Amino acid sequence: MCTCSEMLTTSVFVTMLLLAASSVVASSTPIEVSIQQLVATPQQFNGKQVSVTGYFDVTETHACDLPATKQRPNDNRPLINIEIPRGSESTLKRLTHNFTKVFRAHIVGTFQYRYVGPIEESPVHGDPYVQKIVTMQTGYGWEGLWDKQITNISGFHVFVPKH
Repeated sequence: MCTCSEMLTTSVFVTMLLLAASSVVASSTPIEVSIQQLVATPQQFNGKQVSVTGYFDVTETHACDLPATKQRPNDNRPLINIEIPRGSESTLKRLTHNFTKVFRAHIVGTFQYRYVGPIEESPVHGDPYVQKIVTMQTGYGWEGLWDKQITNISGFHVFVPKH
């Protein structure tokens, strides 16, 4: 038979466990956000579940990203790398007509941001060809070129155009 003290301890423990579980559920609710918001203030969303709509583009070699518009920018900064789950290449190939079609999509996943650029410069003395060595911080995707990505995809919806 339990004493009052043991029942109170068990009750407090169960209450704490329920509160902890509810905070995990609340924190995993995706934040509705635009591509523009993710590009403008990526640090604000780093490590958070996001829900975003853009143009899913796999038409460039070594790229799988989500720009805000169908027209691809000349620069990677407004692009978000999409880390597709392993084993989904055949579905992706079918959806994009052999990687030739850009389509509007809604994606839910974990947003990640990392500064990409020079972090240290070291002079090289005595070499007529090399003046300095620049250490670069790399990001995500092919060759680490993207500073933003969505990974751990938990939702992917394609908008089918009406004919």
